[in-house]
Amino acid sequence: MNYFISFNMVESYQENLFNNSNYNYNINENEDKIFIFELIFKNFNSKNKKLRLIKKSNNGKLLTYTDGFIYDTTKKINITIIDINNPLNHINIDCLLNQSSKYTLLLNNNISIEFYENKGILESNYNIIDI
Repeated sequence: MNYFISFNMVESYQENLFNNSNYNYNINENEDKIFIFELIFKNFNSKNKKLRLIKKSNNGKLLTYTDGFIYDTTKKINITIIDINNPLNHINIDCLLNQSSKYTLLLNNNISIEFYENKGILESNYNIIDI
């Protein structure tokens, strides 16, 4: 769902808010974790596809059957993960898919991602430990 607010509306709201109040409040930032995943898929025929996802959890499904990426044609995936609350904290990972076992696991101190084949389609799960 998208929300659009015109600049004039926001400006007039802020003026009314501060003019009618004797106090200023400090609103704390939301501590919820929100991550941007940028995946660049490199195929055996040197064609690239890019997918950007927004995830609001430290773990879950990254790719599903409905995304439609074919496991056998995907050679390599470049993954960038950005923490929205602190964009300077990010991870870059290059992943070469294991074509023989149809399963690849990336594991380091910050994240674990598993890629696997389901009926010929590439699927994956992720778990962010710390960024």
